[in-house]
Parts: sequence; structure tokens; C-alpha cells
Amino acid sequence: MPTEGTASQEGMDERGPELAALGQAIRHRRHARRLSVKALAREAGISSGHLSVIERGRGNPRLSTLFDIAEALGTTIDQLVIAAEAREVK
Repeated sequence: MPTEGTASQEGMDERGPELAALGQAIRHRRHARRLSVKALAREAGISSGHLSVIERGRGNPRLSTLFDIAEALGTTIDQLVIAAEAREVK
């Protein structure tokens, strides 16, 4: 059963590297803005535990959750994806 702000785990294994890179991009942006997990989670309207799972690439966040995180970080989903793709190539 999906958890808070997550889609089904089905197919997650195939997207593992992409989700890990996206999580790293979110964490990098959060650090750059000097936000704690708790502060960003509060701004995005999710739990700090859920944000931590996303940053570790272990969650399969819903699109609406990603929009909320991106907005709280002062960026867009596409900018996070671009950053994630750059990390994944390395």
C-alpha cells in the first residue's frame, strides 16, 4: 500500500538510479539553501521522515509531492530533474 505522498512501489527497482539521483539533487539544493530536513519538509507539507526517504532514493514520490518540494526549494521540478541527470551521468 502506498505511504504518505508516494506512488506504488511497483516498477521502482527499474527507476532506482534515477530516484537516487533525484534524491541527491533535492538534498544538494536543500543544503545549498541551508535548510534542515525538518524545515524543508514543513515547507513542502510532508513529514521529515518521508523527505528523508525521498532524498535517499528509497521512495517513489507522487508528482504533487515533487511539485511541493520544488516550490519549497524555490525551483522547479524540471530543474531538479536536470540536476539529477547531471549527477547520474557522473
